[in-house]
Amino acid sequence: MGTSPTLKAELEPNDAPATAMLVTLTDTISGSIGREGDVDFFAIDLSAGTQLDANVDITGSALYNPTFSLLASDGVTPLLVHEWQSQEYRLRYTIQTTGRYYLRVGNYRPGTGTYVLRIGRYVIPQFGPGDPVTGVWSGSGLAVSSIAAGPTGDVFVGNGGGVFRLASGRDSVPLATGVDADFGLAVDTHGNVLTLGCEYPNGAIWRISPSGDQLLYIGTRATRSDIWVAQLGRGTHTRISLENEGGAFGIWSPDGRRVAYQNGVGGDSIVVRTSDGLGQEQVITRMQGDVLARSWSADGKYVVIEHHATDSPVFIDRKYLVDVAIFQSFPMQPEASAHAFRLSVT
Repeated sequence: MGTSPTLKAELEPNDAPATAMLVTLTDTISGSIGREGDVDFFAIDLSAGTQLDANVDITGSALYNPTFSLLASDGVTPLLVHEWQSQEYRLRYTIQTTGRYYLRVGNYRPGTGTYVLRIGRYVIPQFGPGDPVTGVWSGSGLAVSSIAAGPTGDVFVGNGGGVFRLASGRDSVPLATGVDADFGLAVDTHGNVLTLGCEYPNGAIWRISPSGDQLLYIGTRATRSDIWVAQLGRGTHTRISLENEGGAFGIWSPDGRRVAYQNGVGGDSIVVRTSDGLGQEQVITRMQGDVLARSWSADGKYVVIEHHATDSPVFIDRKYLVDVAIFQSFPMQPEASAHAFRLSVT
């Protein structure tokens, strides 16, 4: 078992850089703000390249909002400042030039109380399994507005430049560029990547195609909803559902060339059409009640649907496998998932 660090008492007076208490990278100091306007200075000699990790802990103290700063060798110029309400104030900074630096502790609001100052080196965790923190994306100028993980372990990051898939080697692979993913990102249980966008007038939730070059969304009007596809490279929008009933709840085929969706009015049928809008709409199944397209088979030959019967006093959810070529439905075993295409027929 490890031992607790020795607690050193703050040495007064230390209310100016000239009288600062000299400390090291292994010290833990018990200090106090003893009067209104009191400030404490601690001097520390650091070499270039040192990654300083210092924090002020006010757990159980009457202090409400202390200020904690790292000052340059002149004792005046702030290099890093923390002055927000918290129980622990942490400063991490990489020293650029060998010399003497100063830690300053004060109180932003009136009041007195005690604190514990801990000083040490920050050790960056090595990349690999078992680390408490694993870096997968780093660099200057990178923005992370939204993040989501898929059911198979894929991690996706969204920002104003698009959606990126993060690889284990810390590389990012663009999934969809030209779409603003600042507002939110999600991955459903079938691995479909969804992003929340507000830049188009016809919809908000975007389902990204497997190739990342198209967006599927629902456009609504007063009397109907429709399935639309945005081609990111061309900046065009194509309405896929052309019949009188419109469309809703669309999903991509594995190759991104087709869309399966629910008819928008009755909700009792599943329609398939090519994503370029050139092919004919094909009703692959129609059932009494409500049906939803959930996923495609990997080869694109089948669509898994869920059927909610409306003529039964008990809410029943049944899954069916629909052969897209022959428009025939096969009931799936109740325990089957949308990825396990096990038929209950012989």
